[in-house]
Amino acid sequence: MNIYRTLSLMAAAMLSATAYCQIMPDNTAQVCAYWTKGDSITYDCISKSEKTDRNGEKTITDSSSEKRTLTVIAEDDKSYTLQVSYEDVYSSNLSLKLNLSIEDYSELCSSVKYNVITNEFGTMQGLGDLEQSLAAMKTLTQTTLEKAYAG
Repeated sequence: MNIYRTLSLMAAAMLSATAYCQIMPDNTAQVCAYWTKGDSITYDCISKSEKTDRNGEKTITDSSSEKRTLTVIAEDDKSYTLQVSYEDVYSSNLSLKLNLSIEDYSELCSSVKYNVITNEFGTMQGLGDLEQSLAAMKTLTQTTLEKAYAG
């Protein structure tokens, strides 16, 4: 094996050993990506609560899920403005407490959209269009109450 090939392999091994990525507690990796206006990503968000009895038996007490989409609607050198929207929203308890069908609950939640302002690394800095977000939530609350009382 020639010396140049050996040195190249050693350099590649050392460089790969210094690559950075944050490993999260749930075995996922967090990567800082740079986006441009119009880019979007959809996450499947799933949550469940469990109760364990004295015998070690687990019972699911609540579960919820949704598809959350983040779309870049504005960007500059130091920040991004992301529009957050939801679809396929499910909650095992909340829809029942509001006396709504799963479809009605999902439809109501899917109408919610709001803007988030982040720094260049994706850390939330605040809400954008706060007045518009509050008006949308007010309308959503009224619609939810009307559907709950009608049911």
